[in-house]
Amino acid sequence: MIAGQLEIVMLANMARLADDMQKSKQIVGGAMKNIEGAVASAKSALGALGIGLGIGYFVSLVKGSIDAMDRLHDLSKVTTLTAETLAGLRVAAKQSGGDLESVAMSMNKLSVEVGKAPEKFKALGISATDPLEQFKQLADISNKLTDVNQRNAVLNAALGKSW
Repeated sequence: MIAGQLEIVMLANMARLADDMQKSKQIVGGAMKNIEGAVASAKSALGALGIGLGIGYFVSLVKGSIDAMDRLHDLSKVTTLTAETLAGLRVAAKQSGGDLESVAMSMNKLSVEVGKAPEKFKALGISATDPLEQFKQLADISNKLTDVNQRNAVLNAALGKSW
């Protein structure tokens, strides 16, 4: 009975996610049309003044920014973290030689593993229910472990072989 209810909830969440993604695409598409119109107006105004502008570069810069915002929005839905938090994590990931997608996948993996065996992780020192807090607690534990083999074993158990 519980499995059936869980399946219904999961299907409803997936349907809501698909609907939200479609709405996001429509919003981004509308914003791009508005930006393209504004860029065309600016180009003609600057052209009348005799000023050359790398309009293709400008459009690609704006489009890249919108794509990045859209990706943050998608990751926000998957990880339940705000776009602002994810943007901060992106900076930290980049500084450590990683990328945001890997960090988000690791956080999700940790959250799943904690859900499977909460008592094991509680004994380890991970008691948070929020994925970001769990990840912070794991980082603190990892920093305290001086034995490399022990640290690797803990991270492997928490994040899988791909950590």
